[in-house]
Amino acid sequence: MRLVEGPPVLPARPRDQDKWSAGKVLVIGGSRGMSGAPRLAALGALAAGAGLVTVACPEEIRAELAGTEKRILTGGQRSTSAGSLAYVAWSDLVPLMATAQAIVVGPGAGRHPDTLDLLRRIVLDSQCNCVVDADALFACIDQPLRRAGPRRVYTPHLIEASRLLKEDPSVVAARRQDACERIQAESGGVVVLKGPSTFIASSGDVVESRRGSPILATGGSGDVLAGLIGGFLASGIDPAAAALFGVLILGIAAEEAASQDGTLDDVIARLPHLVERHRSERS
Repeated sequence: MRLVEGPPVLPARPRDQDKWSAGKVLVIGGSRGMSGAPRLAALGALAAGAGLVTVACPEEIRAELAGTEKRILTGGQRSTSAGSLAYVAWSDLVPLMATAQAIVVGPGAGRHPDTLDLLRRIVLDSQCNCVVDADALFACIDQPLRRAGPRRVYTPHLIEASRLLKEDPSVVAARRQDACERIQAESGGVVVLKGPSTFIASSGDVVESRRGSPILATGGSGDVLAGLIGGFLASGIDPAAAALFGVLILGIAAEEAASQDGTLDDVIARLPHLVERHRSERS
């Protein structure tokens, strides 16, 4: 296990890059009363430098999402009676997934059985790089995650990890690194176990980051992290590095915001500047 505290060195942007070549991220999630989660994930993806970010959400919350941030594209999909994405939305999502370089699936999606079936299929069958977060992790319980392949980044917190491992949260809390490695071994992807310190496990490697502040113990911070990782994935960075970059950038932003008694909104506001600052440090 390696402890990584230093700032990341992000790949420099090509001078001729435009919004089409900077990477397209598709966020799939949201439900009645939970429009904020996919919005935060989309903001994270934009902060990471994604050129285009689209949120595929239930039709009934599309207008609400579209009015919060003009840089986020929205697509309204068919929904369940609970106001969450319906399984039949799969056919509408296929062309969107085909043109995305990364997917962030799960933020605010809800746990209607029909929705969980859809999330499961996206995780297991989509061919794109995919960040699996929130309700999509719940959908993954008892699933053959190795079928999804190595291009997945799973982002559980303590309770989600305990569900995946079918162990009491106190047991997982006492052996967090081991839990992270076990989920990685079972899934074959990259695992980011969030907490006071964050463990990132990929094939043959485990990294720990202690960057951050108590601001991140706030609802929505995990959505932002998922979006950051998705944005880095869309730019062509490999899943393990994208996960580490996301964790470090969010942690540094939280430390800076905490020094000025900031909130999660202040953390988010700092992210684009931090990303560009650490790109420039490479040259």
